[in-house]
Amino acid sequence: MHLRIRSPCGSRPGSTGAGARLRSKFFLCAILLFPPACAPAFETAGPVTAAEIPLLEARTAQDPAAVADLVRLGQGYLEMGRTFDALSLLERAHRIEPLRPSAVAQLGLAYEAAERPDRAREVYEAYRRDGDSAALLAWIDGRLPEVRRQALILAAREAVAREEALAGTPPRLGHIAVLPFHVAGSEAAFEPLGRALAEFMVTDLSVTGRLTVLERTRVQLLLDELALAETDRVDPTTAARSGRMLGAENTVVGTVEASQERVAMEAAVVDVVGAALRGDPRSEQDALQELFAAQKRLALELHDALGIDLTPAERDRILEMRTRSLDALLAFGRGLAEEDRGDFAAAAEHFRAAVTLDPGFQEAGVRAGETEAATEASSPPPPEGVEPGVAEEVALEGGPVPGTGEAFDGLEDLIPDPLVRDAVSEATGREGVGRTSVLDLILRRP
Repeated sequence: MHLRIRSPCGSRPGSTGAGARLRSKFFLCAILLFPPACAPAFETAGPVTAAEIPLLEARTAQDPAAVADLVRLGQGYLEMGRTFDALSLLERAHRIEPLRPSAVAQLGLAYEAAERPDRAREVYEAYRRDGDSAALLAWIDGRLPEVRRQALILAAREAVAREEALAGTPPRLGHIAVLPFHVAGSEAAFEPLGRALAEFMVTDLSVTGRLTVLERTRVQLLLDELALAETDRVDPTTAARSGRMLGAENTVVGTVEASQERVAMEAAVVDVVGAALRGDPRSEQDALQELFAAQKRLALELHDALGIDLTPAERDRILEMRTRSLDALLAFGRGLAEEDRGDFAAAAEHFRAAVTLDPGFQEAGVRAGETEAATEASSPPPPEGVEPGVAEEVALEGGPVPGTGEAFDGLEDLIPDPLVRDAVSEATGREGVGRTSVLDLILRRP
């Protein structure tokens, strides 16, 4: 077993023979007596260098079950864009050690790169169930929103590609999709209302449990894939087309027009099979600051259009205000737009702004936490321990690889205990055990 040391000084002691042992001793002496210049620099694993790749390839060829080398080489291939080569190695490493944090993280990232979010989720969820690294668990929690977003994008692409086949598929009863509200004729500052009001409507329509309301992000990403003009989305034919691809029985379309004084909202339910409105559109108008009350009244009218009789308790829950701050609602809408674009850092900033404007806006607080975690998880996964790079390693005889728990071949006996250091002997260069210098001890060792 070899102790692997990274030498900032560039010295490479030999590995065999008496001369090699003597050179090793002088090398250790230099490390101990001049730590600022030549201390062994064990570092956490960073990006894989080009020089490491051939060494790792040789080592994995020699030992196909060396998990640390398999993971490191897989990471290197992934960074080079050799995704499927990386997957082969990382899947092997994961089969051998399914709870090794680096194997879990790198395999999950490889599945994401291969556009296989379902497999990435399986790997992450398995570790959430059985793993115990708090750092990796936190990182995984942050990765899951991006994995979910990738899955929704792929589902949208598939739906568009299979549109003709889906046209003849019966809709799922009770499923409803809420399209983002078209912001008509308003000042640019009110643009975020389109997504924010749709999100609020999704929540209100979910209260009774008698409807399965598709998440707003899924609907938005399908519309983005279709690249429809915003005005097209309120057309019943277009709404029915979107609903068919989403497997919904009904869709909700709406418009909002706001000024500094007033707000006007209109919404309608579209029957997907018939591609026609279910009843007349419902509309509400009020002073701008009464926008929230108007949105609640519109939610109640949509339940009526869907033929749902609300109980008093359900009605009260729908009428609960999540915020009364227009500025907080606009910040929330801006956060949703950035989240849809995959910019979680910008989304988190807007959600935090919404919470600052209204500390009681719980939905914004939850979104802020989720997007902040996703932002942190966009950086490399946390290291599972101290591992030196391969290209700069220097092997010394007689020592174990760090982290294996094996003895350090007696070297710990050569390092003076800092609690019993002798200032006089240190000043005279004879620090060590008793009155024997460290240099003497090193040179006397066989």
